[in-house]
Amino acid sequence: MENKNNEEIKDWKFFDKIVVVKNEEEQKVLVNGKEYMRWSVEDQAGPRMAIVQLYKCGVANQEELSKIFGIHNKTVYNYITTFETGGISSLVGETKGPKESWKITSEVRYLILDIAFRNRDISCERISELLLQRWKKKISKNSIREVLLENGFIKEEIRKEDGTTSIEGDLFKENVNGELELEYYIEEGESEKTSVWEGEHKKEKGIEREKEVVKNKDRSNYSVAQRIYLDQIERASLGFQIEKGEYNTYAGGLLFAPLLMKYNFLPTIKRVIDIDTHEGYNLEEFCLTLFYYDIFGFNSIENFKTVYPEEFGILIGKLSSPGIWALRQFLHKVRKLKKGEKLIEEFAKEYLKNGLVKFGVLYIDGQFWPYHGIQEINMGYDTVRDKTMKGSYNFIAVDEKFNPVIFLVRASSEDLLDKISEIINKVREIAKQIGIDSKELIVIFDREGYCAELFRILDCENVGETVTHTRVDEKVKFISWAKYADQWVYEFSEEEFKNTATVKYEIQKSEEIK
Repeated sequence: MENKNNEEIKDWKFFDKIVVVKNEEEQKVLVNGKEYMRWSVEDQAGPRMAIVQLYKCGVANQEELSKIFGIHNKTVYNYITTFETGGISSLVGETKGPKESWKITSEVRYLILDIAFRNRDISCERISELLLQRWKKKISKNSIREVLLENGFIKEEIRKEDGTTSIEGDLFKENVNGELELEYYIEEGESEKTSVWEGEHKKEKGIEREKEVVKNKDRSNYSVAQRIYLDQIERASLGFQIEKGEYNTYAGGLLFAPLLMKYNFLPTIKRVIDIDTHEGYNLEEFCLTLFYYDIFGFNSIENFKTVYPEEFGILIGKLSSPGIWALRQFLHKVRKLKKGEKLIEEFAKEYLKNGLVKFGVLYIDGQFWPYHGIQEINMGYDTVRDKTMKGSYNFIAVDEKFNPVIFLVRASSEDLLDKISEIINKVREIAKQIGIDSKELIVIFDREGYCAELFRILDCENVGETVTHTRVDEKVKFISWAKYADQWVYEFSEEEFKNTATVKYEIQKSEEIK
């Protein structure tokens, strides 16, 4: 016993009455040469309790205890006051931390997923390095891997009960028509049996049926997150009420999702614009951002600063929406491709093919768009402000119900006279490509297009070689507001107007006029 004590005495700190002894496994306190208390080295509550008891029993004061245990005097005071107010349990509850699982807070989880979204093929080691470099958060790669697994970022090899292994599958698989579909698990006629529950008997029967359905389905190829999602779908189909979602300011935008798919919004853009991932967002996500940007009335890129990024992100399938810098960079890359008009023509073709617009009648007009930027561009005349200023012209053609068919954004040096023929040729060419007879076309424009030379071009008659305006391939019927009509229209008496025309409306009775 004496030899053992001699070995322990090597690192002891001696005082008059109290000695603290510590080895690799345990720590103890001797008072007047006798053992007073001992505890495991890993036990942080043990020394706290010893400090409190030594003080309460009058063995030592706070200053002496701080020197004996090698801690600050204020810490000793905190232990004593904590014990007096909350007892032993309050000392135990002050265990230093955080534990490993506590490190993955909601903030850290967001940072991990945000990095993974922006960089699809990034490794866990690289994410750990970025967290340490940018945010001074030291997270192990195993903890990062668990977060990615829970959220479906990693497809792991799954070992089945029979000993075989398989790679985690996708929830939605592509069918023969190129559409994504989810393999549904409820047997035919099941929804009729279990869609409405009356009384506890049916409810219990439904729970048993739910367990039976889930039990019989092999989900070994799915991740944990995917299995939770499938469970929610099956519970809803069996008549159970699933948990409510969270409030989202932009949730109404999801109503447009089926329309965007039905009318090929994203595939149409991808046929013309080919841009890789930029700032962690791909082409589809940027296009959806700009679509909903317009839907929710953001009148400028700068105004997009006011968006709630986490709530807007759900519309594009991301944790947050892209920032205004990323949007500007994306639009700059699109501008450099110089495919704006080709994209407009592609959408016009899609509109005609899906019946969103009708071919046959075109209203053509131009509108001046003022420009307030720093670039030097041509000056034009703004009829609204009644003054000359920097800007460009938007020449637009709509159908008989005023649905937009095509538009051209050109310099203010160009005028409507030349654009009428160009728009006619573009629309006719698009109609031919999708199999529409392009001969029967009526064009309507205002007095800006009132010009004898343009009339000859549209009639395809007596068009000389000196004509400067764009020609049309085939004759076009046209209607225009007569310029200077007030100088001669009143020369005709009312009795000379013998013929009548019937004007038909959609929301009121037809009207017959002379």
